[in-house]
Amino acid sequence: MTSAPVRDSLGSLRAAVEELFKQLDAGELASLDEDELVEFARDMEGVRRQLQTADYPLVGEFDERDTPEHYSARNTASFLSGLWRITPHEAHARVKEAHALAPRTTLTGQLLDPLRPRAAAARELGILSRAQTTLILTTLDALPRTLPVEDVDGAEQILVDAAHALNPIELRNVAVRLLDTIDPDGPAPSDEHHQRRRELGFRDEYDGMVRLSGLLEPETAAKTQALINGLSAPRPDDVTGPDQRSAAQRRHDALAQLVDLGLRAEDHAADAGAAAMLHLTMTAEQFENGTGHAVTTFGQRIRVAQAFRLTDQACVGWVVHNSDGGILNYGRSRRLASKAQVEALIARDGGCASPDCLIPAEWCERHHILEWQHGGETNLNNLVLLCAYHHRRLTQHGWTIQIRNGVPWFIPPQHIDPQRRPLRNLRGLNAVPPPVRQ
Repeated sequence: MTSAPVRDSLGSLRAAVEELFKQLDAGELASLDEDELVEFARDMEGVRRQLQTADYPLVGEFDERDTPEHYSARNTASFLSGLWRITPHEAHARVKEAHALAPRTTLTGQLLDPLRPRAAAARELGILSRAQTTLILTTLDALPRTLPVEDVDGAEQILVDAAHALNPIELRNVAVRLLDTIDPDGPAPSDEHHQRRRELGFRDEYDGMVRLSGLLEPETAAKTQALINGLSAPRPDDVTGPDQRSAAQRRHDALAQLVDLGLRAEDHAADAGAAAMLHLTMTAEQFENGTGHAVTTFGQRIRVAQAFRLTDQACVGWVVHNSDGGILNYGRSRRLASKAQVEALIARDGGCASPDCLIPAEWCERHHILEWQHGGETNLNNLVLLCAYHHRRLTQHGWTIQIRNGVPWFIPPQHIDPQRRPLRNLRGLNAVPPPVRQ
């Protein structure tokens, strides 16, 4: 490979960085007084920020050459995610920043200023951090497209000037006030504006949780809030005591109920025609012992015990492999309860069959008494309606369920009833419990 000035410059930069590290390791910072040390830290962060703008010409060159296509990547962000080993979210943010702050070229080769020239200039001087830059670009993108160009330019200048003295959290407050005041008497944002800004994303956290973020257009938000709020009221007191969940946790559980309801729709299919099936991969040992984590096609890790519980509600495609990755077994989890079976369960149980629970049938899940992975069949003598809470908690708390004379009975654990006398939910049914033999 022939040498080029840009590669020589990168080599010189690497050598300078290595020399800087040697000086830092040798304790040279101790030779600086307090003011010099602070100034050094400020300058070092400025250089770090300036180096980040080297992404801009790289992104432009990859776009121009269509390099991602050569490497079988969907787009430049996807290509950079693999090349630099960064998350897709960060890769998309870097590409978006480059497109907004890099100089542009017309089809005839004429050089144009960046789309956001004031932010670009501050970024190249090392004034703006990546977080500040992302906030500024997002705020400007949120402005109505009908806003005059000079007003958009003014908003950009206000945000860039504020960023000289404010951290991203403080700058966000300025951005919010700016959005609220810049066009108070103008027309309401258009449907096109809402459609342009709509988004929904999932980001894996270190502990296996997934962070949900996004923007809902008003109609979707109204419907979503109506459903979530309607399902997130505190649970009535029961044998476990008052509902200890926070409002945020109750909203999460309400969303879980809505997702379960969608998965239970047998004929549900996505617009692309793919059925709503959850695909899981696990080892033979995990399948047999019910331990460890299964992996979805999205890379999400789910405890195997949770995965088995999902088979009560959704079509689950599973693959069992050996230690080398070879497939030992595969298939669908089970046949979902038929429409006739569900109607029979509703007629029999009336809702959640757990004693004293009042959750209606529409929000209940079909629970296999003998679990599917242990040979449980999908028939009325092995099915019972349970709300999401009792579906998760009953067996964990030591309850067992038995079908006696065609109806479900619940045997409490000893810490609730030392005699473990069977209980039944008698919601609106013409049923009289038989006397319990002592």
